Amino acid sequence: SQITALKTADTTFATTDIASAKARTIAAWTRRDGHVWFFKATGPSAAVEKEKPKFVKFIESVRF
Repeated sequence: SQITALKTADTTFATTDIASAKARTIAAWTRRDGHVWFFKATGPSAAVEKEKPKFVKFIESVRF
């Protein structure tokens, strides 16, 4: 897996996409005011692939 940056209006999230033949996890996290905010989607690889664009849009919509 690799960590990449996703810039949003309020912050920059670190993101990763970890997949195997049957399962996949996509995650995004950031530090804000001394706290870590962590979001993830986990499930069958095909289902997570289908939902990934919605997950990214959700992360981009997060405001602090």
